[in-house]
Amino acid sequence: MVENILLTVDRTAPEGDITLEISGSALAETEALFPSSLNKLTCVLARCVTPAPGEEKVKREKEIVFTVGATKYFVNGEEREMDVAPYVKEGRTYAPVRYLAYAAGLTNDQIHWDNENFAVTLFTGERVVQFKVGQKAYVLQGITLSMDAAPEIVNGRVMVPYRYLAQAMGFQVSWDPAKQAIIIQ
Repeated sequence: MVENILLTVDRTAPEGDITLEISGSALAETEALFPSSLNKLTCVLARCVTPAPGEEKVKREKEIVFTVGATKYFVNGEEREMDVAPYVKEGRTYAPVRYLAYAAGLTNDQIHWDNENFAVTLFTGERVVQFKVGQKAYVLQGITLSMDAAPEIVNGRVMVPYRYLAQAMGFQVSWDPAKQAIIIQ
């Protein structure tokens, strides 16, 4: 039996359920009876109902468009400027994390750069996502997910394969090869 669990919740906890998952040797006695996907126990310990001060939910814009080689991008048809352009490298299109976050409605307070670990963390109010420069993995809600390309720094900006970042933030993504455009909805 598990009792008296104490949770310390800081600004990295997004709104929603805080769950506990128990698996592995803790439930080993049932491993012969059930497949491994069923050999775990999950329960809700708490629910974070209020975002951290200054946090707001991501404002979902209708359409965000980045174009390879262009320093202009569009949010619902409104032109905006950035200081680095998206590019294609080894079959993956990279876009700057900061400008995609801005287009999604995040503010500087919701974008954290860790210079010691070369990691950028986004706090959307619903999700927490972190990318580390040079690593082919990212962390979404505390779960490590793999990528086939690693983030890198170009002209002082963290560039990430846009599809991973957009999907981690809950967006649908598409590619227009004729226009060399990244379309995020």
